[in-house]
Parts: sequence; C-alpha cells; structure tokens
Amino acid sequence: MNRKESKNENFNKKLIPLIQEAYEERDGILGYRQMTIKLNRENNFRVNHKRIYRLMTIFRPKSRYVEKKKKKIY
Repeated sequence: MNRKESKNENFNKKLIPLIQEAYEERDGILGYRQMTIKLNRENNFRVNHKRIYRLMTIFRPKSRYVEKKKKKIY
C-alpha cells in the first residue's frame, strides 16, 4: 500500500487505452500478435507479445476467428 508504482505498471496503464482503441478501431479483429505488431509500429514501442497478451486478458477482448471457405470438390 505504501510503495510507489513501478515503471512497468505506469507503462501498462498507458498501454491499456492504446490496446482498447486499436481493438475498437479494427472492430475486434486483432488478436494479441497483430496487436503487438500494430502498437510497435505506430508508437515506436518495443513491447513483447506476452505483455500484450497479459494486458488483453485483463479486460477480456476476444479476437474474431474467421474460417476460410473450403473448396468444393466435385
């Protein structure tokens, strides 16, 4: 209770709104891998995919899974 927040905790608090914004911008398509790529490119971060995965599990966004159409064989 008496300790100060660490640098990582402060950075995580800055990342969560960015993740939510990117998630809503792409209509929930991005998973943690693509989210990591997007955040690293747009904001010049060097964030590991495990951190993004952990933060995404906190507020529970789910990426959509789109199945490919199978070719019909006659």
